Formats: sequence, structure tokens, C-alpha cells
Amino acid sequence: MAKNHNMKTKQEIVQPFVEKAHHLNPFKFQDFIKENPDTLIIDLRSDADFNAGHVRGAINMNRGYVETMLAEKIKDIKDDTNIVLYCIGGGISAMTQMALRDYGYINVFDISGGVKNYIEKGFTIFNVLGEIKVENFGLAE
Repeated sequence: MAKNHNMKTKQEIVQPFVEKAHHLNPFKFQDFIKENPDTLIIDLRSDADFNAGHVRGAINMNRGYVETMLAEKIKDIKDDTNIVLYCIGGGISAMTQMALRDYGYINVFDISGGVKNYIEKGFTIFNVLGEIKVENFGLAE
């Protein structure tokens, strides 16, 4: 099978979305949710990743599902509801943010660098066992 040398890498695909997205660094995100406690926080990662640990107050809605089912899943959502998205590294959340903006949601942001950056900046995540402080995110021992 011949290789297609014109195939874009994941980074090349997501980069235009990342450049256009409205980002909150992890510190600004913390300030934002303190000032806007009704913010809808959506974790776009897999169910398994979400269950392993997520940002406090987040709900899990996988990419693709959130774009088509957000209004049905969150009955009282309005076009000006504050929404913060995150994924592992920031690319998927930037793409999803652009889709939600195209659908008319106006206050959509993502956590820059995703949950990886959030954890690397020293913030804790949560799961059914409680609060978790992660060291060396994604690094094998």
C-alpha cells in the first residue's frame, strides 16, 4: 500500500483550532470558576480517563457527543452559559470549542494544554476515591 505523503499529522490538524480558541490557563480557570460558579465544565476524554481523575465539578461528555447532545443533556443550557472544556492536551477541546461557537454558544473556553497542563501546574484532580495529587503525568516509571 502506497503512503500518502500529503497526510496531515494530528498537530497539523488541530493547530488552526488551537490558534483560534479562547483559552484559560489553569490559574485563570481557577479564578474563572470562582467568579462564575455556575460554569459548565466538560471533560471530553474517555469514560475510563474521566473515572481515573477529573477536574472538580466536571461532567463527562465525549467529543462528538457533546456537539450533538449538549442541549438535550443539559436542559437549562442557554447560548450564553459559561462552558469550559478540556481534554488531555488541548487540541480536541479547541476543536470542540469552535464547533460549539459555530452552534451559537458564545461563552466557550478551554483549559490551555488540557488536563495534562492543569496537573503539571500543581492542581489536583478528583475521582470516586476523592482528591488526587498526580506526579509525573503520563511518564512511565
